[in-house]
Amino acid sequence: MIEFEIDGKQFRADKLSAMAQFHVSRKIAPLIPPLLPIFSQIAKDQKKSISLQDDFAAIGPLLQPFADGLANLSDESSEYVFDKCLSVIWYNHNGNWIKLWNSAARVAMVDGLNDVSLMLRLVVRVITDSLSSFMDGFLTNAGEPAAVSRSEHSQEARTIS
Repeated sequence: MIEFEIDGKQFRADKLSAMAQFHVSRKIAPLIPPLLPIFSQIAKDQKKSISLQDDFAAIGPLLQPFADGLANLSDESSEYVFDKCLSVIWYNHNGNWIKLWNSAARVAMVDGLNDVSLMLRLVVRVITDSLSSFMDGFLTNAGEPAAVSRSEHSQEARTIS
């Protein structure tokens, strides 16, 4: 679980279940190429203790390909991702942690939080946290994979058996 603040409001996010991570990653697969530079910049900023809001000049130009990819997602895929990600968010309402999202009604439980800008930032936060190991694999293995010969595979199979 992570705790964070957006616009002076306190939130918590549980990690998506493994199955939800799998399905969310499938649904957002068309967004992965434009997201990689954004995640890379966020990782660089985190190492320097710079917040995303403080480094919007670096992130801003990277958002257009992401916005284009998001616009091309089907309604079904985008609603699935939105619902799954928002369903793990908790909101600190007057000192009490309450579930933010009502999946059946597809609305925030607090009227003042039914804002698409806020919801998108929450979704990105959940994706960043829940799929970080998935994204890290893309970022750290961006080079060519090492070639493995059939004889090496055969040797592994023999030693594992």
